[in-house]
Amino acid sequence: MGRNNVVPKNACPCCGAPVQPPRVLVSLDTNTVAYRGQAAVLTQQQAEFLFALVECYPRAATFDHLTARLWGADEPENPALSIRTVVSHLRRKLEPLRLDIQGLYGAGYRLKFLGSNVERKD
Repeated sequence: MGRNNVVPKNACPCCGAPVQPPRVLVSLDTNTVAYRGQAAVLTQQQAEFLFALVECYPRAATFDHLTARLWGADEPENPALSIRTVVSHLRRKLEPLRLDIQGLYGAGYRLKFLGSNVERKD
């Protein structure tokens, strides 16, 4: 891919190849997540956060996008600390589903699939 090419939203950010969206079901009505026959109950913030990650996949959800999604105009005093707290608690709930959250320095957060063929291993 050339440097000036625009990569579609659901394409690999490295090579531009189409990426199938994950089959992770996040319900904002019931604050639950389901993946591969397993489910977990989330808080409203956790569900919103995870929904944003699924919505942005395979790209990272930016810090600004996540902050706006979680709090809108009512941003907390320290949004970075608040997001790290949400991530910490959410990771524990996602572990049994073989899902994780990858922090990307300067970019945001991305959904990571553990033990599946979705994540490329070099």
